[in-house]
Amino acid sequence: MAAEYDAIISIHLSEKFSGTGKAARMAATQFDDLDIRVIDSRSVSLGTGYLVLLAARLIRSGYGPDEIVEKIEKARDNIFIYFTVNDLSYLQKGGRIGKAQAFLGSILNVYPVLSLPGNSGEILPLEKVRGKKKIIKRLVKLAMEELEGVNNACLGLVHGTNLDVFNNFKEMLKNRLSEKESFEYRMDVEWISSVLGCHVGPSVYGIVIFKGDFLK
Repeated sequence: MAAEYDAIISIHLSEKFSGTGKAARMAATQFDDLDIRVIDSRSVSLGTGYLVLLAARLIRSGYGPDEIVEKIEKARDNIFIYFTVNDLSYLQKGGRIGKAQAFLGSILNVYPVLSLPGNSGEILPLEKVRGKKKIIKRLVKLAMEELEGVNNACLGLVHGTNLDVFNNFKEMLKNRLSEKESFEYRMDVEWISSVLGCHVGPSVYGIVIFKGDFLK
């Protein structure tokens, strides 16, 4: 790449989950004559993807590396992810919840609502909801609250293999969005990234919210 480009902008998933970004910084120090900018997206999945799309747009618009890095680091604070799972066994196997907690959650039909705000880059437990139908309603409500007062946004709907539940979530969200006046958005629907999927399991689904008209 150095033979064709003046600078390299390297955007990685949140460094709270992976050492890839740190490794990239170490690797970049080995090239004194090459301008490499390593950015922690503080996100995963489409959260990271939206920042890559933003960087590409800024490059096409003629911005320099310093300006691009500054805009990306500012934009990542406007990315919010809300998601849930319908199977707690993968969180338990990964050591994120205890065996007893996973067992009781499954028996009582109680599942977590989780968030990943771009200003922190780590998964935060929001609340526990009893009943899979109630979780869908709660995720939609959280998304609409996040979009309150926002005129433009990119909405990334991500899912695993439980498409029936995910499609119910998608349709309910679309219905609520249709009621929102003076609101423009693009919606992307994608499979969850393998990195997040291996930790939370195939039942995961949720929404990535990128506030603003950055990708227009």
